[in-house]
Amino acid sequence: EEDPDKRMDKEELKMEVDWHDDTLRYQKHALKRLDNLLDSIKEEIAKMDEKKERERNNPPDPDKMPPEDNNNPPPRPGDGIPPMAQLKALRAEQADLLERTEKFAKDHKGKKIPDELNDPAKEELQRLSDEQTELHRLFQEILPAQQPMPQPEQKEQKEEKKGAPK
Repeated sequence: EEDPDKRMDKEELKMEVDWHDDTLRYQKHALKRLDNLLDSIKEEIAKMDEKKERERNNPPDPDKMPPEDNNNPPPRPGDGIPPMAQLKALRAEQADLLERTEKFAKDHKGKKIPDELNDPAKEELQRLSDEQTELHRLFQEILPAQQPMPQPEQKEQKEEKKGAPK
């Protein structure tokens, strides 16, 4: 028979190894998220630098400049990260979340969710769901509320599909 103290030591060791594995996985995920954000910011900075260089080399003709539009809302306070960089980072986050969700589905194929999942799998599923909710919230926060998406008119689309107007 196995000594109960040794069995407990093995169980404690397994729990600690699992804990370290989880910690490492979370650290790698955090590093990937930071890399995505940094790549998005670097790309936007490079675009801004290119635009400044073009403007410096080819100054705009004041006669051809459109009049200033005083109806534009003031810029929202932010964190200094260009909106396009934020959207690109969110897109990368969404792609990563989709990849992890697909892996979860593959790993638990054939199981009734959540009924047949063990507790760690249920926790992982909840984390995936929470991350999706947070990504949606961030996306909604970034979208400029002042610029709604244009909605095409249904009537015009139907006429275009039929061919020539009657």
